[in-house]
Amino acid sequence: MVLKDIKKGIEYCLANGKRLYDDAALLHEQERYKTAVPIYILAYEEFGKAVYLYGKMSDGVEVTEAEFRSLTRAGSHGSKITMDYREVQDRLEKMTDSEFENTKAWAAREGQRFWTVDHKTALAINKSSIDTLEKLNTVKKAFLYVGYVKGEWYIQTKFSEKLYAALCNYLNINVMRPYHMIQLDSYMFSLGAKEGERLTKELEEKMLASEFRKDLNNVFMIYDSPSFRRTIHDAYMVIEACHEGYSE
Repeated sequence: MVLKDIKKGIEYCLANGKRLYDDAALLHEQERYKTAVPIYILAYEEFGKAVYLYGKMSDGVEVTEAEFRSLTRAGSHGSKITMDYREVQDRLEKMTDSEFENTKAWAAREGQRFWTVDHKTALAINKSSIDTLEKLNTVKKAFLYVGYVKGEWYIQTKFSEKLYAALCNYLNINVMRPYHMIQLDSYMFSLGAKEGERLTKELEEKMLASEFRKDLNNVFMIYDSPSFRRTIHDAYMVIEACHEGYSE
């Protein structure tokens, strides 16, 4: 897959993911939570494919047809859903403790978002998120299908509407994170930013003023709010319970 095909693939995956996301959001607004959840997760998978392609393009690495097809095989869903978290984990693992602390100090000084904990804790938190979000594929199946597990019929009615709403509220914010990040990165590269290099003051000002950055800031602002932490807690509880109840 040559560069122009990778770029086209990123555009197609982002557009298809956004279409699914918008449909899920409409169902969410109508309080059709149990139908919105799996469609949000399908959108997450499409954005994950875009993250994969974008990472390859940024590294200047071609993608074979077989490699891309591996993202659609059985068992790949969890990897697609957690693709952006895995990218973060990879960057964290490549950092030394000293590099991490230097980056944290720079981010605090420049008003940029970065981890506020130490390197080891950041790795643990991100890994925990990957472990939980990998279970979203089971959640997707649990919300789509009637199951027969361990001698019992399984239908998705065990939680209150409030908890289903919390899961939708969580997905509504978290699913769009990779979408906005790719849009922002693409915009910055179009202005001449270099992979792995700090932005010049001029580019940084353009980045901070862009609609792409504002969209991402809105996501982070909601994500970091005390009220949303409760939403995350409730959503994770539903994810864990669905995974435990529906997994064979």
